Amino acid sequence: EIGRAELVEEDAGAAADAVARAVSDLTDALQSFQSSVNAQEPGDINNDGRHSVGDLGAMAVYYGKSSSDPDWDRIKAADLTGDGVVDIEDLARLAILILG
Repeated sequence: EIGRAELVEEDAGAAADAVARAVSDLTDALQSFQSSVNAQEPGDINNDGRHSVGDLGAMAVYYGKSSSDPDWDRIKAADLTGDGVVDIEDLARLAILILG
C-alpha cells in the first residue's frame, strides 16, 4: 500500500478521491498490521501477565491441536516451539517458564 500511495503522491494531477482512497488503504493496512502483532508474552496463554498453572491448564486443552485446525489463530499462542503443533515439547517449555 505504501508503494501505491507514493504513486498517488507523485502524480501532480491526482484527483481528490484517489488521494482519499490512498489514505484509506494505508489506514486499513496499518490497522491490519497492528492487529497481527502479537505482544503477548510467550507462554502466558491465559494473558494474566505471568507464567502459572493456569497457563498449563490452558495448554492442556489445546494439546494435540495443530496449524491445520480451523481455530489455530486462537490456539497458536500455546505452540511455544513454533512447529505448528501443541505437544510435549511445548508443555516442557512452559514448565521451565513456570519454574523460572
